[in-house]
Amino acid sequence: MIKLKRHIKVEGQEYEVWLGMIIKKKGLRSKISMYYYTENPFVETSTNHSIPGTFESKQKAVAAALRYLKSMYKEMLNREREIEKDKEK
Repeated sequence: MIKLKRHIKVEGQEYEVWLGMIIKKKGLRSKISMYYYTENPFVETSTNHSIPGTFESKQKAVAAALRYLKSMYKEMLNREREIEKDKEK
């Protein structure tokens, strides 16, 4: 598995994310599967989670993974805000 470290910006905050990429070649075509890590992949407790979809180019795979993570982080931030609002009531 190829491991990549990228930074994403969500609502003005920058986050460091780790991605994993597996490339399977079948004939002339490549199928690329993407994963994200819960933390640094070199830490024993880190786990990887599959990102839905298969891709034919590395650039498209990384771009799709970053879009997926950005939306996931936005959802997490929205949930945190909702929880804080509920606690205030």
